[in-house]
Amino acid sequence: MDNTFSTIWQRIRENADKPFLMPNGREFHYVIEGEKLRFSCSSQFVEKATITEALQSMPCEGFQQLPRHLKPRNALWTLLNDTRIYQRPKFTDYQPNEFWERRSLG
Repeated sequence: MDNTFSTIWQRIRENADKPFLMPNGREFHYVIEGEKLRFSCSSQFVEKATITEALQSMPCEGFQQLPRHLKPRNALWTLLNDTRIYQRPKFTDYQPNEFWERRSLG
């Protein structure tokens, strides 16, 4: 599986405006603006360098394990833990795609 940053950035671009679901059930999406992205749950722009740094901390079991200066940590963790972005069976027992599908069907 190709999980180089350039491939992950391409996957991030391909999934812009699609719904993501945090473990607490909060839904968000993001938009790409140039070389930055902005989560619907935050007014801050996230630089590619921030995503690169967060990716170095993965896998981790929760957003609390990402460095504190990375904001918004909960959205970054959810994004990078999603199998649409990082091609791996799963980082943790929590799988956002499966949770999203169960929520949509229920």
